[in-house]
Amino acid sequence: LYLSHPQISDFRGNLDLAANYSQPDKGADPILNAHLIVNDASAFVWQKYPVNIPLLDLTTDGSRLNASLAQSTVGSSSIGGDIRARDLFGEPIMDPSQLDLRLALAMLGASFSGWVDGTLNAEGKLSDPVLQLVAASNKLSFSGQTVENVDLTALYKAKKVDLALRDVVWQNQRVGLSGSFGTEELKFTGKLDTEPVRLAPADLKVAASADVELNF
Repeated sequence: LYLSHPQISDFRGNLDLAANYSQPDKGADPILNAHLIVNDASAFVWQKYPVNIPLLDLTTDGSRLNASLAQSTVGSSSIGGDIRARDLFGEPIMDPSQLDLRLALAMLGASFSGWVDGTLNAEGKLSDPVLQLVAASNKLSFSGQTVENVDLTALYKAKKVDLALRDVVWQNQRVGLSGSFGTEELKFTGKLDTEPVRLAPADLKVAASADVELNF
């Protein structure tokens, strides 16, 4: 298979599609069964990043969808996982689904470096899903500033994000941040804690705890 698109060039891969569509009676809901397998696919996106997909396996009966993506690469980042959904033509609902991610921050710009590994779990109505993200990085940098030991958990539910950032190390400080962000009122409330990593006289040392409220 060969396809082309303004933002996707030189798309190639092997495609195997089997589909059956029928309507038992006039006015009855149609019945669709399809199974799509794409393997050894490759392309370039935004004219700079190579994409490689070893295997994408997708099945649907018109109401339900199961998709499995083997760990695939976009530039130096990667993604893979399983997505399950139902009521596709009503109010779509995601059954428990998971994506495993690895983001190379250098893809965001020359001033970024480091890697972030994460797992995203999703379920519930597509219009108001429940999303949980667990992400970590040993070390990342931006514009000359370096942070280490990044450990983030975030939960989106009912238009609110609860997050916890634990024991991040920056400039000899161990920093923790926890709180909630309301996506409708655009307001964050939480608590910030910090303490020194080393107590040598020459090092910056701050020990503090503060309540935080930010309006966006």
